[in-house]
Amino acid sequence: MKLHRSRRDWALGLFIWIPILGAIIFSIYTREHAASIITSIVGLLVGKIWLGTRYVIDGDKLCVRAGLFTYTPIHIADIKGLKSTSTMLAAPACSRHRILITYGKYDEIVISPKNREAFLEELKRMNPSIQLSEEHAGEPRL
Repeated sequence: MKLHRSRRDWALGLFIWIPILGAIIFSIYTREHAASIITSIVGLLVGKIWLGTRYVIDGDKLCVRAGLFTYTPIHIADIKGLKSTSTMLAAPACSRHRILITYGKYDEIVISPKNREAFLEELKRMNPSIQLSEEHAGEPRL
């Protein structure tokens, strides 16, 4: 079992955390106790996702977890391709430097492992038929 944590971008972190922390501080300052409690709970849930996003290669499966959310394990033998992407669609990824994994017939998931090279090498070693896409304009190389 090999654990890979999600890479975290400071810019994405600011985009997420400034509004949450601002709402918590404002609700405390205005003595809105219900709003303070609600925004604090939201902050804790987002914190769990932010700090708990990880990818585990366990045997022949890739398991993706984002805080309280667990995705269906992906059989590494079913992975068809890996493509560098910077899409900002909702995904279990805490960075703008992402990898689009294509697997199964039409399935895709976007992740952002901290040590990208080690992650790619491990997947490629387990499934040599995985296709790595070339660099696209403005996107980092795989």
